[in-house]
Amino acid sequence: MSKVNGVVEKSKPSAAAVEATVLTARFHVTRERTADIEMGDLMDIQDGSQDPRIIGRIVGLFAVDEAGEYLPAEAARAVVRKMTVRQMLAAFESIMGEVNEVAVPNE
Repeated sequence: MSKVNGVVEKSKPSAAAVEATVLTARFHVTRERTADIEMGDLMDIQDGSQDPRIIGRIVGLFAVDEAGEYLPAEAARAVVRKMTVRQMLAAFESIMGEVNEVAVPNE
């Protein structure tokens, strides 16, 4: 905290601290969880939509805690909202690669 013109200001967390918080985000893709993707979102993504709300919903669906348990919707949303665009797109690309693997088994 610092005092400027008699006003106490809280220091903002450093970019590294925010980055570290987000980097602890974990995601786990299973066939069962993949079945929870809303069809409208899946169709939009398959059609090439890059709507950040859709991408965020899909990424959040697979967010897990340290024990590997899926996060409740509110907690998952909070994790997603802290991510940078770069982190979100990397997570989304990785998740969708896994979704395609578990949704359409190799024959």
